[in-house]
Amino acid sequence: MSYNLEVIAQEGYIRVTATTDINRTIAAQMADETTRRLKAENLEAALIDVRSRRNVEFASQNYHFANADVPALSLRKTDRIAVLADPDDDSHDFIEIVMRNTGYNLRIFRDEEEALAWLKI
Repeated sequence: MSYNLEVIAQEGYIRVTATTDINRTIAAQMADETTRRLKAENLEAALIDVRSRRNVEFASQNYHFANADVPALSLRKTDRIAVLADPDDDSHDFIEIVMRNTGYNLRIFRDEEEALAWLKI
């Protein structure tokens, strides 16, 4: 598996930790399981930890992910998704742009404490 998923119910979020670099297929699998678990656990927040994992897709594939793959998964636009990336890794930044432009509540963070604080808003 390309990621680990853990429900942190007492804190009110799901934590997904990537174990390989991210491409459109892996991102769709992560998004699908995260969406299903958020609904099953009656939660609205997820932390996607991609530290030490790069987004290896072209911008066009990231665009298709946000505009075709994610809507097919029924991710709620009210869910808060925090992506935790390495401070020197900007490979995930375009995902934030296209996801926010399509109305999803996703933000990139470089600091875990800030990401967790935002999820608890």
